This record gives sequence, C-alpha cells and structure tokens, in this order.
Amino acid sequence: MLKPSLGLSSGSCQLGCPRHGFDSTQFLGFGINTGGSDSPQDCANQTGVGFFGDDLNCYLGFDDKERDVRARMRIMEEAVRVAHEQSSKDPSVLKIFVAPEFYWRGPNGAYDAKTIIEHPGQFNTVAEICGGLEEMVADEKYENWLFVFGTIIAATRSTSVADFEKVDVGDMHDYLFFNFAPIFQGGAGGKKLLAPKEYVSAIDFLRGQGQGVPQQSTAIPNAFDVTDTDLSGKKHYDFDLWEKLSSYLEQERGYELVRRNFFEIGNVRLTIEICLDHGVGEAAANFVKKGGGVIPGVEPSMVSLVSSAGMVIMDKNLILEDGGVVYHQDGLYNMTSAAKTRTFSPLVHPLAKESVADALLDAKGSLWDVAALEPLREAPLWGGRGGKVREMVGGVFVVKPEHEPRVAVFPIQPLPP
Repeated sequence: MLKPSLGLSSGSCQLGCPRHGFDSTQFLGFGINTGGSDSPQDCANQTGVGFFGDDLNCYLGFDDKERDVRARMRIMEEAVRVAHEQSSKDPSVLKIFVAPEFYWRGPNGAYDAKTIIEHPGQFNTVAEICGGLEEMVADEKYENWLFVFGTIIAATRSTSVADFEKVDVGDMHDYLFFNFAPIFQGGAGGKKLLAPKEYVSAIDFLRGQGQGVPQQSTAIPNAFDVTDTDLSGKKHYDFDLWEKLSSYLEQERGYELVRRNFFEIGNVRLTIEICLDHGVGEAAANFVKKGGGVIPGVEPSMVSLVSSAGMVIMDKNLILEDGGVVYHQDGLYNMTSAAKTRTFSPLVHPLAKESVADALLDAKGSLWDVAALEPLREAPLWGGRGGKVREMVGGVFVVKPEHEPRVAVFPIQPLPP
C-alpha cells in the first residue's frame, strides 16, 4: 500500500493528551450564521451597511466593543458547553471543535487591527478575545480537546508604524486587513496558535460604497476592492505582516504562528485552511514543489480542518494520508457541518512511494475512495428554546428558524495506522 512516512514517533505526544497519544478524533462543528443580515428589522439600528451581491445587508454587532465581545463570548461559551456535554469522554479521543469564519468581526465588518498589540489603559478588542477564549478552555476537562474558534477580522486605516508601537510593520498602506483563526489546545498550558488566512474573497466583506448605500455607512471598505492583485489574479490579506508580528506574539504572548497550514497537537498532524485558502489549494501548494515532488520535511496530515463562510470540501485539495479525515464548518446560509474520510482505492496499492504527490493531488479522484460522514445528532444551543436563543444571539448574528445555532456531533474516527 502506498504509505507516506509520518515523520513522528508514537511517543511524540505533548502536554494535553494521554501518555500513549491519541488514537482517534471526534468532530464537533458549531453551526451559526456568520453572514450579514438583509432583514430591515435587524439593520434598523446598524450603521455598517453595504451590498452582498445585489442585496443591501448590514453587519450585526454592538458599537460598544466590550458589549460586542461579551455577547459573542457568551454564545461561544454555550456552544463549547453543549459540545462537551455531547462529546466522547474517552481521553484517547482528540475532540475537535470548529466554529465558522467571521465569527468575530463587529458591527463595521472588522475590529481595530492595532488591538492585536496590547495597549495599556484601554480595551484591546483582539487581545481580549484571545485572552477570553484561552481562559474559557483552560479547565482540565478540556485537556483532550482542540478548538478552532472561527476567525477574527481586523483592519485599520493608518499610515504610521507608530500605531503598532512594539512592532515595526514597515511601510503601511491606506488599509491593513487581517483574517485569522485563534486555535487553542484545551487544558492548562495547552498550545496557543494563530492561523492567518491568505486569500481575500469577493464575498468576505460587504461593498460599503456606491449607489444605494447610505453615505453615513460605517462599513469598512471591501478588502477585495482595495488590496493589490498578484500575478495570478488573486487578492491577499496582509499575510506577510504576520512574520513582523511573530516575535511579539510568540515571545510576549506565547502564541505560535501556523506557517504553511501544517501544525501538530501531540501525535496528531493537522492542516488548517480558511475558506478560499482551501478553495485554491493552499495546503497543497505548501506540500508539493513547483515542477513536481514533495517539499522536504512536509508530511501529509492525518486531519484537515476547514473553517469557512461560503465554501465546500474540495476533494482534490486534500493533503491527507491514507485513512485521513477532513472536518469542515461553514457559516453562510445553511451553516454546513461536514466531514469526509479519504482512503487509497485498492487499485493503486502497488504505486511506488515517489508517486505520493501525484496520488495526494489526483484531481480526478480516481486514486481515492472518498466517503462522507454523517453527524450522529445535532444539539441546539440553550435547548432550542426560541426565546432564549433570540435573546442571546439577536443583535450579533442572524436568527431564523433555519439558522438557529447548534452543534453537530460526528462519530469517532480512528487515526491513520
């Protein structure tokens, strides 16, 4: 059987997992609609207004930054509580909780990017979010968990490097845009990671300018309209600036940057992609060398994670070893929670090891058996009590019967042997 080497020993388990390492995973997908609202009632008191396609929408949230963060944090706490209640309690199972892209963005479409850096004497929105999430999952009952808490959207209009104080970010553009996932290994002393999104999609932001948009709209510009285009025609977040921020984040805040999409928790190797990054095959690009062959030192993942708002699982872009699994949580419209396993078909077992890159990236899928996994059940937040849900969620997220927040509980999947 074609079997890539793992590059990890069975004894590589780190803090937060059993001594013998994990032998399986369980996906718990938090479904909540993180898109804007087209409801006149929702938008009556919102000023972050713009177009989503041909429809006038608004961002939901509270102008008071502390109130906005507290409201989103309370909802996340309930989702985590429900997930824990519904999950396996076997310590050899790594429970993986994934929330959708754009969960943290505020009423104007983004929080202030300068609050990635803590400034004494003021409410530092982004830093407060990350600190609150870390505290939320520090309890020992979350020791065998991994949390992908959706993404944080941050932007700033500035021409001064002094705005970042401790970090010299170099020449600044009119706007800086960041979209990144805060990732935490549960329990005391677990890993803290930040995974940046690279590619900007045309639907990542409302179009806050043009005919039909109120002049007083506070929506930030659509990053797709104001960022540069690379030679391939793609738009980018200010991805490269993460390296400039890395020393501060790693040395003073204890975070690790997820570079090239790959990271490890104990004896489990994973990839994380945010929406369009998965659509264009970002993890694949960081696995296979241009011109053929595999990038030295990069191994296929056991588990692929995708957090998105408007994406589906792209089988051809999965960088999974034989028996690996992908877990996907979307936040647009139907709030899809999805999972698939991927195994080599019997016809390709004689393939030589040097064909691993071709096999992993087989666009036609002929070398793979891909099987969808169905959730065991879906558990609503606050017991599905409509009044309570509207009370807690209204104002920051769309609340409709078909959009009520819930946790999808998937069956336990063994790690590749």
